[in-house]
Amino acid sequence: MTRLHKCFAIDCSGSTSGSGFYHENVRLILDSKFEDGDEIIVWDSNSKYISLESYMDINRKRKGYGCTYPQYIFDSIFKKYNEVNYSEFILISDGCVSNSDIERTDRIIQENRNRFNCEYTEVYLFGNYANLSVACPFTRFNSSKTIVKTANSTEDQVISVSDEDLNTIKEIDNINTLDEFEAKYDSLEKAFIVRLLGTSGDQKLRISVLKMQKRINADNATKKENINQKIDQLILEDKNYDEAKEEAIKCFTSVLGNEFQVKINNLIRMCDGGLKQIFDINKLQTFRDYTADNTTVNEVDDIQDLNIESSVKDSQWECPISIDNEIDPMILITTNDGSNEYDYSSSSSSSNSSITPILVGFDKNTTEKIINCPLNALYIPEFMEKLKSFIDHSISLKNYRASLTTSNPICKSPFTRKRIVGGIPLGENEEHVKAANWTLMKIITGGKDLGDKNLWFFVIYMMIKQGSLPYLKDIEPFVKAQVLYRFKNYKTSISLSGLTNFPQTRVYYPTAAWTCLISPFLIPKIPENLNLFYLHLIHYHELLEILDLFQLELPKEFYNYASRIEIFSKLLVFFKRNPKLLNMYKRGIENRSIPIHVDLESPLKSGGICGDLFIPVDGEIDKEVQLQCLQKFSSFGYQCILDGKTTMDEISWLLNLVDIQKNLSDINVNVFIEGKKETDALKMDTNYNEYWKEWDDNIDKFKVEISEKTCRPYYYVKEGVTWLDELSKIVNTSKPILSLDKHFGNYVCSYYQYPTKDEYILYLYRRVCLGSYISQTLPRQIKKFADKVFERYQPIMEKYSANEFIKIFEDNTSIALRIKNERS
Repeated sequence: MTRLHKCFAIDCSGSTSGSGFYHENVRLILDSKFEDGDEIIVWDSNSKYISLESYMDINRKRKGYGCTYPQYIFDSIFKKYNEVNYSEFILISDGCVSNSDIERTDRIIQENRNRFNCEYTEVYLFGNYANLSVACPFTRFNSSKTIVKTANSTEDQVISVSDEDLNTIKEIDNINTLDEFEAKYDSLEKAFIVRLLGTSGDQKLRISVLKMQKRINADNATKKENINQKIDQLILEDKNYDEAKEEAIKCFTSVLGNEFQVKINNLIRMCDGGLKQIFDINKLQTFRDYTADNTTVNEVDDIQDLNIESSVKDSQWECPISIDNEIDPMILITTNDGSNEYDYSSSSSSSNSSITPILVGFDKNTTEKIINCPLNALYIPEFMEKLKSFIDHSISLKNYRASLTTSNPICKSPFTRKRIVGGIPLGENEEHVKAANWTLMKIITGGKDLGDKNLWFFVIYMMIKQGSLPYLKDIEPFVKAQVLYRFKNYKTSISLSGLTNFPQTRVYYPTAAWTCLISPFLIPKIPENLNLFYLHLIHYHELLEILDLFQLELPKEFYNYASRIEIFSKLLVFFKRNPKLLNMYKRGIENRSIPIHVDLESPLKSGGICGDLFIPVDGEIDKEVQLQCLQKFSSFGYQCILDGKTTMDEISWLLNLVDIQKNLSDINVNVFIEGKKETDALKMDTNYNEYWKEWDDNIDKFKVEISEKTCRPYYYVKEGVTWLDELSKIVNTSKPILSLDKHFGNYVCSYYQYPTKDEYILYLYRRVCLGSYISQTLPRQIKKFADKVFERYQPIMEKYSANEFIKIFEDNTSIALRIKNERS
């Protein structure tokens, strides 16, 4: 390979033409760096080697032609040299290029790395429009410096990457501790930027990052300061919960910290293609994900060596093969994919390829959520249906094992005739646990060690306990026995999560479950962002189940707190999805209200929400209607009231805490622990308005007639007496007047059709309560008022079309003309 001095690749595209800033800076570089033996390539839509003298003529005249295509630099290089190795390659440009040009240049360099080499690369980008898109293909594989200079900045921006920095990518698989990571992070970040800028990312490198994160997390969890045996004893043996709280606080020091997670996120985001469009030197950004190694548990061919001891006595389970009571059930895992029968006598895992793992097909966020804590899977119906499809009936391990030695081994389920792909033995020993884990990982992740395997098994237990697998109900004691064995013999992170920004101290499962549930009560001695109850909110009932298995207790305040949080979180989710409904339902709960239904395609949809609505009215709250209102937006809250877990007063208080701009974690946890104070919420038994009391009390005294000639009430109700004179005999007309008939006419004129009664009431509510702010409520008897309005307008609606009504109504806006017409 020909070894040469420096090569200056100078952009001479059209954008450089006439640019004094660009050409002056290029001249300064050549003056300071060019030596005898160096070469110059000028490039735009083409490229060519030229002498220094020839280039300086271009520079003095500030010439520039063509487009910015750096890939064409290599046309000249490979035309002149079969192989070349420059001591330094200096690229100079004022422009930017497209992603397709980056990909072409990358491809040329990658395909010709044995022909083109340089020991060091320097890139100069001059001007306001230059960016890293031109530079990135040239800086991926060797030490480099990129200098960005603009006319309006006195300081250059520089990215420098050494060969040592680049080599850290090769060393990533050997980084096992936080100290090692911190020592190499700056170099890793630099190397990742130059390697991945302008690309769609690198999934292999991403996996390396995630494996590194997992190793660091595991190392952190095994440190002496992150192992706490005392808290296990305090909770499981001594039941000393007060001292256990103090010990739990110490465990929160095992968090690797947000800074570590931010750095990992940064590397992962780059591997995911986060730098594909980011060429501004100021805008290099971040993100996060998860992966795993292959599982190391025993394969199912070890099943023939498993013992069949069990602590479950007096079993009523009958094996379908021996037709006898047994103590060694094994859950069959089967598939009906039509593949060849599984051969248990072979240790080959080639049959794995015929099984589609359950996690396949879920989006990244759902997958991550499940892996971080498998208990989340219980609340993802599609996942549970897939898992259920694999879980068959149970048979005796002893009898199954015996069949494998015969000429007719059991390869299909005796019940479903589905192909057996694995088994979950239920003994209380390490061998059974390992075999069960192998099968679970096989069907869930395709053999990858993803998620907490003991929690995966607990998911199976909960399915049986909750009745999702009724055909396994008779072996529930055996499954429970293995759950107990697992949870008191294996340890997990105290946060029950694989997320490194949460505590990772290793404890037994009941201790972890207790700590997650109690963590809100440890604040402020632990940071609010480490409230583990929020992390497990969706499945905290399963954590309570773990506590019940070991007869552990929580403070009595916990249950009211949990109920408030559960109700509030569901309210928050609902109203974030339906923000326009919040104020309507608030008023419907806080006041007496009436239910109405306005079709979703009603013309009123242009002015606000339609559907099943509750309109606030005067009077004392109707408890039955209030419950109906609650049921519309929170069936969970409604059920909690029926179950005596909360009150309507408390739900109203929670409803007033809802702010769609905030998240649950934005609200001080003590608000939910302490609950509603007397001054915080409305007194539901006395909260009623009487603004329209005169109108309600005198509803039968309103005698209104509509003139067919004006489509309005008669102005003179009798000789010398106006409608206002007559009204003043019934109500105080110095206060706002409820113009029921006027609003009817205005509705028709606004929407060019007659309203339904519910549309009319909604229109009134918008105009009277929302539009003018006269009162927050309509009259208590608004439905009866609406009936009377429709009764007197019925002849009009039958006689005139909506368009005819509008013309007559609007023609009689003038009082004088109205009087004239109604008397004619």
